[in-house]
Amino acid sequence: MTKDFWINIILALLSIPLTAYCLSAQYSPIYNSDFEQALVDLGIDTEGLVDGQILTTDADAVTYLDVSNRGLTDLDDLIEFDNVRTLRCSNNAVNQLFVYQMDSLETLIAAGNNCQSVFLAANTALRMLNLRSNNIDTLDLTYNTALEHLDLGFNNLDYLDISHNGQLTYLDLTSNDLPELDVSFNPLLETLYCNVNNITTLDVSSNPMLTLLDAGSNQLTSIDLSANTQLHTLTLLSNDFTSLDVSANSQLTTLTLAYTPLESIDLTGLSDLSSIRLEFSQVIELDLTQNGALSYVNVRNTPLTAVDLRNGNNTFLSTFQSLNSPNLLCVSVDDIPYAEQNWTQVDPWTIFSTSCDGSADCSAFTNAPVDLTKSFDPVDGVQDRVQVKWFKASPQVRYSDEDAAMCDIKFWPKRDLDPVTGNPIGPAYVAPDTTFINDKVKTYPDGSPREFFKWPIKFRADGANNTKRADPNIRYEWQVRCECGHDGNGQESPWSEIKIFNTPDFNPNTGVYTPSPEQNAGNLQYKVLDIESLEIYPNPVNGTELTLRIPAGGKGSYTLEVIDARGQRVVWDTSLDSKAETAPVDISHLIPGTYLLRVIHGASIYQL
Repeated sequence: MTKDFWINIILALLSIPLTAYCLSAQYSPIYNSDFEQALVDLGIDTEGLVDGQILTTDADAVTYLDVSNRGLTDLDDLIEFDNVRTLRCSNNAVNQLFVYQMDSLETLIAAGNNCQSVFLAANTALRMLNLRSNNIDTLDLTYNTALEHLDLGFNNLDYLDISHNGQLTYLDLTSNDLPELDVSFNPLLETLYCNVNNITTLDVSSNPMLTLLDAGSNQLTSIDLSANTQLHTLTLLSNDFTSLDVSANSQLTTLTLAYTPLESIDLTGLSDLSSIRLEFSQVIELDLTQNGALSYVNVRNTPLTAVDLRNGNNTFLSTFQSLNSPNLLCVSVDDIPYAEQNWTQVDPWTIFSTSCDGSADCSAFTNAPVDLTKSFDPVDGVQDRVQVKWFKASPQVRYSDEDAAMCDIKFWPKRDLDPVTGNPIGPAYVAPDTTFINDKVKTYPDGSPREFFKWPIKFRADGANNTKRADPNIRYEWQVRCECGHDGNGQESPWSEIKIFNTPDFNPNTGVYTPSPEQNAGNLQYKVLDIESLEIYPNPVNGTELTLRIPAGGKGSYTLEVIDARGQRVVWDTSLDSKAETAPVDISHLIPGTYLLRVIHGASIYQL
């Protein structure tokens, strides 16, 4: 063999370790130690060392990279990762994002950073881009023509050109500063969120594939939805339109039009509608008879006067809310018991009825009865009851025939009274039993309603039905409420304020009280009435009532006695409360004439 042959063999052998050494020396620099630590944690940096470098083969092998939630302040080292197709880097603190070398990048999710600028001109393969919750005010998407999913919500954008992104199916621009939005070059768009911006007009006529549109919290005064026949979810709350046509949107299941000046809406063609929100709108009437799939209805804080829910499927509707709707007196339903049991978020005056058509005016029952008072006037010369009285308005306006009031009275013992002085003795009752007198009405002989403003609570008598009667020498507290109509389905008022009445020392054997103040004449001091401290007016009486004004600071109870010219007591009221300051007394049953009036307070009689 020649000398040259052996020289070539030796050189070949020497070249083997040299080649291996050169291959092992192929590294890519990593300048951010936090980023390299993430690569080590993810098993991407196979050497497992944070040493400022990574094997180039390791970097080239990465097609999916997730460095989210790492506290990273920059991602400049991404320049070494040319083959990444999916990059997730959300919830870091990155100000700028450069991914221009990633020409294979298809998915970029960088939400929740501090990004002010992102450069995407070289990323023509991008199909999904999520830059939600950053500080971006401008973004150029001219070269990202393959984009299908774009989320830029919660940024500072005041302009966005998406005319080159005709493949978009999903677009989220929630909470930016956009005064306008042009989606006419995006015919494949299925989901559009552009809520919480400053948009004054929105044309979606070129988006027939839309299934979800949320344009709430803008400044829209109108919107044409006739081309959007595939819509399932529509949210337009907090805009400025007074009318809306959804007749072409028969597939709608969720409709939100709350916080708008909307005055009317026709929903009869939406048979699949399951949720409707109209709270704080100005809708007056609402027909839901054709919406049998409804499960949620919210019409709180509206001027509604009528809601018709006779859709044949009330039991499917789990939530109906109409609180703070003062004009909604009646809701037409198919199933009254179900509505009353399950739809509790309604005002006290709102009733459920199978037909509210032509129902009586129940506005008088919006408020609780007022001007509560009582008297102990004898009936046919027998004093066996306290007559409690109430009125629908002040001063002492009675529930009329037309009101057709049906009232509930309840009373319960509060304190024992001294049978001699009538003053409270002993402690107050704890958890007393309450007596209910329910569903009471007044009618004419033909059964038609008549005015209603009082009811007798009789004294207990041995052997009588005493379930609704009062014991002697007891201070009772009482309340009343009334309902519109005699059918038990009318609007019901709130309970009145609590008032008191005192029962005298009547005979429990008979349930009759026989007053004889003369028996205590030796203990009583007669005084001339001091008009400055105790007033009774008008005098002379020219109506059906007189009023006793009790002295300021007076303590204890007062008893009023009226005696006619024959010496017979015609009025005896033992429960005038000094705390009330004024006490009305009913004298409508008295005939014109001259009467003696006495006011008994403690051991004193004031005589007029």
